[in-house]
Amino acid sequence: MEPHLRPLTAATYETMVRIHIVPFLGSKRLDRLTVQDLRSWLNKLAETCQCCAREKDAKRPVERRRCCVIKRCCHQTLSKRSVNDARTILRSALTNAMVEERISKNVAQFVNVQRARRKRPDPWSAEEACTFLENAQTWRDYVYGAYVLIPVLGLRKGHLRLVAGRPRRPPPDRRADSSPLRDRAVLRCCIYVRGPFTIT
Repeated sequence: MEPHLRPLTAATYETMVRIHIVPFLGSKRLDRLTVQDLRSWLNKLAETCQCCAREKDAKRPVERRRCCVIKRCCHQTLSKRSVNDARTILRSALTNAMVEERISKNVAQFVNVQRARRKRPDPWSAEEACTFLENAQTWRDYVYGAYVLIPVLGLRKGHLRLVAGRPRRPPPDRRADSSPLRDRAVLRCCIYVRGPFTIT
C-alpha cells in the first residue's frame, strides 16, 4: 500500500530513519525497546557531531578538509527541532506497529523532548530581494524565472514545479493548500518569464 505522504515529506522521513534512527536503534527489537533506550538515544542524538558521524569532512577533497578529519571537531549537532522530529517519526512508526499488532505498547509516547522555540521568519527586504535577483541574472541559470517568482508571489519550494522549462501542475489530490488564483498567476508568470528578463 502506498503511503499517503507528499514526496518531500516521505523523503524527509526516509532520511531521518536512515541517518538518525537505524544506526542507533536498528539492532533492537521493537517489542524490546524501553523508555531508557529511547532517552539514551535522544541524548546521544543531541550530542553527536553530525559531521563526524556521517564523515562529511572525510568525503571532501583533501585540500578542502577543515574540521573532523584533521582533529578539529566542528560540533555540528542536531537542532532541538531535528531531535524532536526524529522522536515524532519513531513514535509514528511504533503507533503503526501497534495498529498492526506487532507490539503491545508504544514506548515513544512516554518520552518527552524539550520543544524547540519557533523561529520568527526573517524575510528579505525589497532591496535584498533585488540584490539576489540581480546576482542570479548574471548566473545565466535556466530557472531564473523561478527565482523571480519566489519573492514576487511568496512561493514555497513545492509551489514551483518546472520540468524542462514548463510548469507541471501537481495532481488534484496534492493541491489542497493552493488556491486557483495563485495557480493561474504561477502559470501566467512561468509563461511570461521564459524570454529575456531584466530588472529595473
